[in-house]
Amino acid sequence: MRFATLTHFVRKQHFLLLFLFCSCLYSATSIWYVEHGILPEGDEPHYLLLSQTILKYHSLDIMLDYNHKDYLQFFPIILSPHVATTVSGEILSTHGIGGPLLWLIPFALFGRLGAVLFVTLLSILTIANMARR
Repeated sequence: MRFATLTHFVRKQHFLLLFLFCSCLYSATSIWYVEHGILPEGDEPHYLLLSQTILKYHSLDIMLDYNHKDYLQFFPIILSPHVATTVSGEILSTHGIGGPLLWLIPFALFGRLGAVLFVTLLSILTIANMARR
């Protein structure tokens, strides 16, 4: 094996070890974040609420969840609805449904932890893809 090839191999192995370590650390931090009672911040509860509405009511009518206060199981503070009313009087969420649909299965299986770990996995894969190039 030539020296240049050996050096490349060693660098690649170091990168893989570092990547594995950082991935484990990031995943452990995500689990700790959810399991130690840190409340969702910003728009996170509203996105989780969208997933919950789809699962529980098989609907995109977000007001069903707000009115029944189903979100109290993962967010114990009363939420003000993030909704907008259309000209025809229809009430719509101000948040898109792309993310809630993507993590719907992990959310259904593991709740908030499933959604957080799914987003963590996507982040790790994005970093790996960028580093590969």
